[in-house]
Amino acid sequence: MTFAPIHRTGNSALKLTISTGIYHMIQRFEDYRNFHNTVGELRDLNDAQLADMGLHRSEIKRVAHDAVYGTKA
Repeated sequence: MTFAPIHRTGNSALKLTISTGIYHMIQRFEDYRNFHNTVGELRDLNDAQLADMGLHRSEIKRVAHDAVYGTKA
């Protein structure tokens, strides 16, 4: 069995790098927007509704961060 090495050189490597960078930039923007939308929706709830979910108003940003990024702030 013979394997032919594939080398990305010149423009194709540059195009791949640029497209990967653009993808990650778009992904970060979507995460940022989702975080702020989640914070806004949770802030619109009253204290009783937050309490029903087991949350305090001071936990809104942490919960939103966990929901979007999957890690704690």
